Amino acid sequence: MPQRERLGIGKSKLEFVSKTIQTHNSSHNRSKLLLEIK
Repeated sequence: MPQRERLGIGKSKLEFVSKTIQTHNSSHNRSKLLLEIK
């Protein structure tokens, strides 16, 4: 039982990290596009 809970925590943390990376990449790409437009 504790092992499964640990797995769940790890999975949620993985999803959180991937979401953070995705939002960071999208905002970074947006700023690059704005720089290119200027």
